[in-house]
Amino acid sequence: MRKEEKIKKVDKVGKVKKIIAVSMCSICCLSLGSTAIPGKVYAKDSNLVSADESNSVTEDNNLVGVPAQKVWTFKSLKAGTYKVTFSYARDWEQNVKAEETVTYQIKVIKKIKTNNSKKNKRKSANDIVILQKDAVNEVQVGQKFSVKLMENTSTGYTWNYKLDNDSVKLIEELSVETLNKDTKASVTVGEEFNIILSENGSTGYSWAYKIDHQGLELTNEDTINTNSDSNIVGAPYDKVWTFKAKKAGEYTITFSYSRPWEKETPPINTVTYNIVVK
Repeated sequence: MRKEEKIKKVDKVGKVKKIIAVSMCSICCLSLGSTAIPGKVYAKDSNLVSADESNSVTEDNNLVGVPAQKVWTFKSLKAGTYKVTFSYARDWEQNVKAEETVTYQIKVIKKIKTNNSKKNKRKSANDIVILQKDAVNEVQVGQKFSVKLMENTSTGYTWNYKLDNDSVKLIEELSVETLNKDTKASVTVGEEFNIILSENGSTGYSWAYKIDHQGLELTNEDTINTNSDSNIVGAPYDKVWTFKAKKAGEYTITFSYSRPWEKETPPINTVTYNIVVK
C-alpha cells in the first residue's frame, strides 16, 4: 500500500488538515443498537464516497444495553381459573400499542391427584411451577408459580403485568444476574443466574455446554429475537440458559460453538464461566 493510501482518522469535530486524493479516511461513531438510534454520516460533498461500513463488537458484558431476565413469583390463594397478562412497552408512550403482549392461563385446584407413574408425575405443592405461555398451567392452592421474561431497560421498554383476579398475589419480583465470562462470579446456594450468548442456527452452528459438577442445575433455556424484523431468514438471536446453584463450591461451565454433526472438527469458539457458590 502506498503511503498516501494509508487510512486516516477524522477527529471528533470533523476536521482534518489534509486528505490526499484517492486516499481513505475513517470516521468512528458509537452506535448503541439497543436504543434503536443508529449512528449516521452525512457527506456535504458528493465527491466523498463511502467505501466501507463495519461494526466493532465489544466483549464487555457490563455495557449498558445488555438484557436481563426478570422473574415474577406469584402465589395462588383460591381454586379457580385465572389469567395474568404481561405487556412490554415504554411507560411514557401511553397511547402506543405494546411492543409485545404475553398471556398466561392458570388453573388452580385444591389438590392434585398423585400418580405413581413417572410419566405422569406432577410437581408437589412445595415446588415452584414455571408458567408456559402456550398451555393451561395447573397449580395447587397455596403453590408458588413464576413467570420469566427477558427485559432490556436501556431501550426504555419494561414489562408490566395485570391480574384478572385478586386470588393470585405477587410475592416476589427480581432480576436474575447475567454472568460475565471474564470474571469469577459469586452466587449463593439456591440463587439463579443467566448465561447469554449469541447464536445463528441458520449457519448450522449451535452452543452446547458442559458442567464439571452436579452442584449446578439448568432450570430454563430460552431464545430471544434480537432483530427488529423476526421474519428475516438467517438473523442471529440470543440464547439464554438459567442455572440454579444447588451446593456450595467452585464450578466451571464450558460452552462450545460448533456444528453437532462435525464430530471431528474442533469448535470455532469456546467460552468458559467460573462460578463460586457460597
